[in-house]
Amino acid sequence: MENSNFLPKIQNENPFSKEIQKLEESKSGAYLFYSLITESDNEINKLLLDEIVKFEEKLLKPVAIKKRSEVLFLTKEKYYQKLTLRLAKYLSLECADDPKNLDNLNLKKLKNVINMGFREIFSVLENDIPLYDKLFTELDSIRETDKKVELYIGRDGIYGYEGRRAIDIARRKKKTKEEKAQRKLIEIHPKYINYNSFIKNNFDEETKIKYLQDQGVDSSKDLIIFDTGYRGSIPEQILRSIGFSQEEIEKRIKILGTDFYKNYESNYEEDLEEKTKIRNRLVKEIPYDLENYNKVARIEERPKRFMTSTGLYFNKKGKLTPIEAPFLNEISFHYDLIELTIRQYYFNREYFEK
Repeated sequence: MENSNFLPKIQNENPFSKEIQKLEESKSGAYLFYSLITESDNEINKLLLDEIVKFEEKLLKPVAIKKRSEVLFLTKEKYYQKLTLRLAKYLSLECADDPKNLDNLNLKKLKNVINMGFREIFSVLENDIPLYDKLFTELDSIRETDKKVELYIGRDGIYGYEGRRAIDIARRKKKTKEEKAQRKLIEIHPKYINYNSFIKNNFDEETKIKYLQDQGVDSSKDLIIFDTGYRGSIPEQILRSIGFSQEEIEKRIKILGTDFYKNYESNYEEDLEEKTKIRNRLVKEIPYDLENYNKVARIEERPKRFMTSTGLYFNKKGKLTPIEAPFLNEISFHYDLIELTIRQYYFNREYFEK
């Protein structure tokens, strides 16, 4: 058991509550900034429209990207409205919620920030979406006979969760009255929790079990857990903590990629057993190689809304919650663009699919 003298203390409040409040305030301020920057003669509006034209030209060149872009742009006007609103939220943060500060904005820097965001979107359509497609196909196949609770592990699993949640929303919106009555379309209701290496390695078993229970995760749920990579050690610990056997654990983990093959053959017999276990955790149709590892590494390097969790605190309801500091700059903006793109793509693909 861990030495309690060295375990981190659970806080009674989130030390980053002021930063989170600031992020929430920027969402409200976004509507004011949106109305200002969408005026036809506004310099920021002109800059954004110019960059959108270049962005679309780039998207329509590669065949695979073009097809995914066409799905994304089935609701193009709504997509760009939401994208502009997220830019307005970023500007609200940059201008400290004061529209007068727009006059002092560095347009060269803003253009670079927008370009970087568009590069992230392009990369997601090219790199991430094909992997999530394989994951969701396998999960749907499992759900045909076994309606498991899908749990997505953060921070890196957040984009997979958002894509799956968009599919779930589209399915429920798409249902006819007859389908609802007969429950013909499978609803998903995915769950997301932040359970990172810090929580895994720095809290005792009792605390981790309570945290999981407070987040609605326990042995009564028929779980299948998704983590991007690379071994599935965090899902394995979660499942073991709440009482699943090793045999059951191996049926309940899905990862997109692994780095294990790089260390393979240091001890052949032990490694062969470990290799078999990890390969069984990989989503079907995903190769066990360097190229795929690099693709998953790009997913793990994507911008996140929050920095790495550095502890736990009791929220107002008395439940254990991760201590997370939000990014209050272009990282948050780029996260918003990726989240929007993944949501819109999977909603459109599911909702408009014939």
